[in-house]
Amino acid sequence: MDPSQPVDYIARTTEQYSALGYDPYQWARRPTPPAWVPIDKPLSESTILLVGSGGAYREGQVAFHWNDDTGIRHIPTDQPASDVRVTHFAYDLEPARSDPNI
Repeated sequence: MDPSQPVDYIARTTEQYSALGYDPYQWARRPTPPAWVPIDKPLSESTILLVGSGGAYREGQVAFHWNDDTGIRHIPTDQPASDVRVTHFAYDLEPARSDPNI
């Protein structure tokens, strides 16, 4: 891992995009953290949404396609981990496939 890179997959993703003929990937940057806004009711009464970009989907859903798939896959909270699948071109899938809770 290059210590000048905050996350080790950045160099790999940059190389993969270049090899596919794309312009250099433009990483999102935010100079300051977002404002912290405390919730105004108990967590047990709240609806929580978790958004991820790791390519997780549940068995029976169409897997993410590597090229411009911006779709959404809903995974219920009671979904057995054994039915969660992952697909992604930019990271080693073995740990996530072995344990979707990673």
